Amino acid sequence: MIFLIYTAVIFAAAWLIFYQPVQPGQNELPFEANPSETTDLTRPPLDGNEENSDLPVSPDPDAGKEDEYVAQKGLYNILVIGHDDTALLADVVMIVNCDTNTGAISVMQIPRDTLVTIGLITNKNNEAFSHYYVKAKSEGLKDPYAEAGVRYASLLEKSLCINIHNTVIMNLAGFRAIVDAIGGVDVNVPQAMHYEDPEQDLYINIGEGWQHLDGYNAEGFIRFRDDYMQADLGRVNAQKIFLTAMFNKVKSVIKSADVGTIASLADAVFKSVSTDLTVADIIYYAKFLLDVNLENINMMTIPGDVADAYYVINRQAALGVINQYFNIYNKDITDSIFDPNYTFCFTSLQYLCDVYFAGSATGYGDV
Repeated sequence: MIFLIYTAVIFAAAWLIFYQPVQPGQNELPFEANPSETTDLTRPPLDGNEENSDLPVSPDPDAGKEDEYVAQKGLYNILVIGHDDTALLADVVMIVNCDTNTGAISVMQIPRDTLVTIGLITNKNNEAFSHYYVKAKSEGLKDPYAEAGVRYASLLEKSLCINIHNTVIMNLAGFRAIVDAIGGVDVNVPQAMHYEDPEQDLYINIGEGWQHLDGYNAEGFIRFRDDYMQADLGRVNAQKIFLTAMFNKVKSVIKSADVGTIASLADAVFKSVSTDLTVADIIYYAKFLLDVNLENINMMTIPGDVADAYYVINRQAALGVINQYFNIYNKDITDSIFDPNYTFCFTSLQYLCDVYFAGSATGYGDV
């Protein structure tokens, strides 16, 4: 019996050494690579709260060559969703690319105020996860929480033409627990932060300069946006600062082999996070994380600009960033297949098009 257990452990360890997460096959593209219709620039304008789901797209000059989109080894995208504890509004949405070939991590944040035209009440990105949760729950699905993550990931895959391998969903209580489990995080706070919102039980009182943030204050730091000139973008930049500091702390905890802290962190993660990552996946990414240097971490916000109450992505710049950092395939995503339904722009509104199509090689013409 002892021999059998020992043999099983040896084989399991050897398997984990060579384990890699599965890449999609050639016939498993999560987006449409061969659109067949042409864009109708004279279509009736939307009423401002309607899905852009009926928009046809431009033909792809590479039509018929879908098999050329082959996933490359060692490139993985993970979607991270952080939402509040009550309305399930996602204040944090990030796509994390792990390039295990070069030892680089790229993180692209999608601001909460990003315009998303899928029939939401606010037309803002932070409502999308909640929207899908409510729909899944009304359909009587067994796990509407996980299903909301699946549907939101699919929306991003089809619109941004990327492949999302796994999804991680976390609420604020879980975020606080994880920060506390690693003993807090040291952050250089760029400005004093003072804010009160009794309705959300949110009280922020953080001084400027180096601060040791526990879970409660870390939540305040990443949620604060009251005094920023561009409120949501200011919060996104603060989240970048915190993520960098937290990366260093998690890496030091793992390297220190502090069994008690690692056990507390694992317990907090499994209690607070909903994910389709397997144990083998987590071990694989943890090993990868240990070899990543800070200078190989790329932090960015999906390119765009503020237009009225929205953050509107810039189509050409966003496509460039995705091809550079998040495209796992062996050829570039083309403009003709990117965001085919204009998920990120109401094309009947000129002031939104001015941002969305700015710098576009093809342009849009009069709208």
